[in-house]
Amino acid sequence: MKNRVPWLDGCRALAICLVLLSHGRGFLTPVLPWAQTFKFGGFLGVELFFVLSGFLIGSIMIRKVEASGNSFGWIPNFWTRRWFRTVPNYLLFLAINFALLFSIRPELAPDLLMYLTFTQNLAWQHPPFFPEAWSLAVEEIFYLLTPLVVGGFLLFLKKNRSAILISALAILVFSIGARSYVVLSGNPTFDDGVRKISLLRLDALMTGVLIAWVYAYLWHWRRTFPRWATCILPCFGVTIYIVSQPDVLLNESIFVRIFIFNIASLGCAALIVLGMNATIPLAIDKVLARIARWSFSAYLTNLPVLLAIRHFLPAPESATACSLQWLLYVSLTFFSAFLIYELYERRFLALRERLL
Repeated sequence: MKNRVPWLDGCRALAICLVLLSHGRGFLTPVLPWAQTFKFGGFLGVELFFVLSGFLIGSIMIRKVEASGNSFGWIPNFWTRRWFRTVPNYLLFLAINFALLFSIRPELAPDLLMYLTFTQNLAWQHPPFFPEAWSLAVEEIFYLLTPLVVGGFLLFLKKNRSAILISALAILVFSIGARSYVVLSGNPTFDDGVRKISLLRLDALMTGVLIAWVYAYLWHWRRTFPRWATCILPCFGVTIYIVSQPDVLLNESIFVRIFIFNIASLGCAALIVLGMNATIPLAIDKVLARIARWSFSAYLTNLPVLLAIRHFLPAPESATACSLQWLLYVSLTFFSAFLIYELYERRFLALRERLL
């Protein structure tokens, strides 16, 4: 692929592996109770996805703004390309999860209109149905709102660089401010009450957009980027330590419920920047590229795979049974993701290129 940066595929592969580490820990905890600390993987993997998405989509948005002479003229093409990338898989798994209501994932019937408009967790808690969809809703709100805000600032500022920067900062400050208000006024839980609410989480994606802005407009300072990233990288480790703590501590801490997301975003941003010029051995790169390619489908299919294993197989008790079920979970997740990508997702990506 032209202009492909192998490190970004490595980050995407790391993100999905962190998610699987977290979701699959239940297979290991019967014999390895300390594996419960792997719960940090679900948090950090999604945060890395958010920052990476903000960086990649921010870069695309900057190119489109620079190539367009109209404040809003570039937006329909941007939206169409984004929706061709994300909506087909989302609709497929929306249907799959609806079918699972009658078998291995019984829940109350959802309000499908909210799911079809990605508003199921806009400013309120995500419903129990299709719970992994919360992060996709955050992404779609990002795709929808950010171009409109950028276009609005372009109308008044007439300068691409300033409009994009101010837009990203405005949305980032809004999300942090809204999160602070919700935490201080309502005492919500860390996960359902803060982490999974779309309007409170856009700052993670804006961190990625700001990295894209720096690379686009401050390119003459690129030699200094790794130095700054090295200073910020410890935020990654701090996030792991904090999020590994028991949920009761996370639910009680005002600081954690407001600012751990920004600490995580900074750590993820540093990780992305540090490896931008890294050389990855060809054999490893091929593996990472495939995992990255399947990561979107793997994210959507991993919990149905997990539920199916728990439904059809007895609960593991021995170390061997736990290990085998964990390996089965990981293997089936990637195999099903491979099939979905090749037989479904890839076709929509090809259709997008033909149409656009």
